[in-house]
Amino acid sequence: MKMKKIVNIYLLILIVFSVVLFTGNISAQPVKQKVKGNGKITGTVMDKETKGPLFSATVQVFKQKDSTKIAGAETNENGQYSIDVPFGRYNVVISYISYSSSVYNGIQINTASPIHDIGITNLSSSVTTTEVIEVTAEKDFMETSIDKKVFNLDKSLVTEGGTATDVLATIPSVTVDGDGNVSLRGSSNVKFLVDGKPSGLIGNDPTNALQQIPSNMIERVEIIDNPSAKYDPDGTSGIINLIMKKTEEAGYNGSVSVNTGVHDKYNTSVNLNYKTKNFNVFGSYNYRLFNMIGHGVSTRENIFGDSTFFFDQNSTQHFTMQGNMGSLGFDYFVSAKDKLSLSGTYNNRNRTINQTLNFKNLDATGDITSQYVRNNKEEHTGNVGDITLSYDHKFANPKEDLSAVVYYSTTKDDETLNINQLNLSPGGNPLINPLLQNTYTNGKYTLGSFQVDYTHPFGSIKDKGIGNRSGSDDSRYELGYKGSIKNTSSDFRSETFDYNLGGYTDDALLDNNFDYKEQIHSFYGLYANAYKDFKYQIGLRLEEALTTSTLVTTNQTYDNNYFSFFPSFYLSQKFAETNELQLNYSRRINRPNLRMLNPFIDYSDPYNLSQGNPYLKPEYINSFQFSYIKYLDFASITSTIFYKQINDMMSRIVTVTPDGVSTTTFQNLNSAKSYGAEITTSGHPFKWWNFNGDFTYFRTVINGGDANAVLNNDNYSYTAKLMNNFTVGSLFDFQIAYNYQGPSVLAQGRMDPIQSFDLAIKKNILNGKGSIGFRVSDIFNQARYSSETSGPNFIQDNLRYRDSRIAFLTFSYRFGSDGMQKQKKEKPKNEDENNDNGDY
Repeated sequence: MKMKKIVNIYLLILIVFSVVLFTGNISAQPVKQKVKGNGKITGTVMDKETKGPLFSATVQVFKQKDSTKIAGAETNENGQYSIDVPFGRYNVVISYISYSSSVYNGIQINTASPIHDIGITNLSSSVTTTEVIEVTAEKDFMETSIDKKVFNLDKSLVTEGGTATDVLATIPSVTVDGDGNVSLRGSSNVKFLVDGKPSGLIGNDPTNALQQIPSNMIERVEIIDNPSAKYDPDGTSGIINLIMKKTEEAGYNGSVSVNTGVHDKYNTSVNLNYKTKNFNVFGSYNYRLFNMIGHGVSTRENIFGDSTFFFDQNSTQHFTMQGNMGSLGFDYFVSAKDKLSLSGTYNNRNRTINQTLNFKNLDATGDITSQYVRNNKEEHTGNVGDITLSYDHKFANPKEDLSAVVYYSTTKDDETLNINQLNLSPGGNPLINPLLQNTYTNGKYTLGSFQVDYTHPFGSIKDKGIGNRSGSDDSRYELGYKGSIKNTSSDFRSETFDYNLGGYTDDALLDNNFDYKEQIHSFYGLYANAYKDFKYQIGLRLEEALTTSTLVTTNQTYDNNYFSFFPSFYLSQKFAETNELQLNYSRRINRPNLRMLNPFIDYSDPYNLSQGNPYLKPEYINSFQFSYIKYLDFASITSTIFYKQINDMMSRIVTVTPDGVSTTTFQNLNSAKSYGAEITTSGHPFKWWNFNGDFTYFRTVINGGDANAVLNNDNYSYTAKLMNNFTVGSLFDFQIAYNYQGPSVLAQGRMDPIQSFDLAIKKNILNGKGSIGFRVSDIFNQARYSSETSGPNFIQDNLRYRDSRIAFLTFSYRFGSDGMQKQKKEKPKNEDENNDNGDY
């Protein structure tokens, strides 16, 4: 109760603070007042042939995000210009009548870099070309839009040499437990995408798959916590989209990285690309070998009447993970407005777990009454291959776009478990021959999809397609179709050694071969517009799901089809340019997994049977989110309150027969609600220091709808993260990250808080082409997961931990064409200057 009061007080403070801060800024500033502390863009325009200044050359500044023109100027008699602009990212177009033009993309103005001097721009009167110069600017760690948050990893030092799991552990709103399970705002029901689409790299086992993806292959992470109708509706808590690295620099370029960590941890990667006017060829390869040791301790006190006895379990695991991942692809620029792309990825992965478990039963005095030792050897082998073919067409208006994607992925995962269990006397002597059992699981997963998307903006285009549109820049509609076919199969077989026969015999009651086929067809439509500082977006997705479950073991087939609709809306209102309110809603879906659908009766425990329900329907979620964003000169602060209502929950139902045998299955019975609050901040107060932080509180309440359903559940927790990045002159970069997960209050117990500090340092060498990095994860060795669970007749304590304090050393080297960052695109001399040519 004390914890609930603290959290409720926090929520009240959060709401009051947001309202006071918001209203205070509204009353203190006129609605049209701009952000104070503007920066400048300066430079000089010269005649390339005469080397003299160009008087009255035109300089225009456009927002990089949506190409809105915000400022402009003409050069003075010395060819110089100086333009005041608010903090942000911009594209700058420099032109002169009958001369060539130059476009500078990606100029960033902020507190750390308030003045950007473009320098001398040479325009030529002999040709009418447009020269596009990509300005490399340091990206903010967090960038926000109306429907997602983007986290750029180019400056994340504390994840070098790690995995996708390590990356996600540093992302606000995301938590990772001791087994590698990923949650978003307290819910593990997350939809994972790779480059915007479902991928065989993740498959049906995201926990293990994410531990096989190297961190240095990920460019950024997108968190879409309340996705619009444009996205697949799966995932109760939202979508985590991993964007993989893909080099597109002109000429030939590449990088090599070698990483090693204590306790036999190795990682190496190579990235290459070659780009010309019409082609871009890219590829990568990564090899990873990772060894890790884990420990577990569990103690349970059992109380039945006047009798008390104890149960102790100790375990040690040694993990070995080895993987090879390669990718290859090309882009063909058919024209300035058409691009055809083909890419493929192959991943081979192996994982071995050697585990030793010691079980002891003790009486009330602590004397051992029985015990046994169990050795498990678990081997996983698998491979993933996928291929993507895409086509993209830009129209005269660059915001009008038609794209089509064909995707196919195949995954194969095989698992072998060897069990050797030896029963011992209280004194530790073997009693009988050991139990020898082997289980084999062969899994296959294929996914094919076709998707087409069309975006149509409203309004005409002027000034080379940048700015000056009639109507709102945000006015558009989007339409799309997606069809997908997914086939999943799992073939389980068990055998036990028979000492009388001198060999292994099949466990017929345990053999289980199950196939699941799913076909989904969906259409969506979105409409977005704006009036002054008010933006809105509404959408609807219609979906037909056709599913077939087949229990091959008994030759039984079950069809379970359903139609769903998924509306969404987004509202955004800016006040005084430094305040923004956002309100959004979406309907989501959580589909049953294979274990819930498989009708096979599992007899592995004869007193506790389990059976899936092939007619189980999905559960639907109504998700609301309200945010207040405060923009400061050096930072942004986002406060969010979220609420989810879950209907037709897929609930566990337990029935018990008169002879004491229980059977667990699943039905759509319960309902639940989940809510919480979050504060996220990101800032760059000085050129040498930037930071980001996050605090999230979440609570879930489950209401049982049946006497046989699981107990009502009420659990809550909170998390906090803070990452600081420092640049010490030209010497080195330094980063420290702190993660804290507060105590979790569960229906039958609690989980203790956990915290960790990560430290990293990086030094550039070889004229900036190379770097050496050193990092230590969990520097104080605090990442230990402990919990307590209790019921009417038991109390159990659990502790699990791995070798989390690890030191890594990384060397990276970049190579490629010098002076190839400028790309020239020819424009016909007779082309109308007011028509868009696709260059921007």
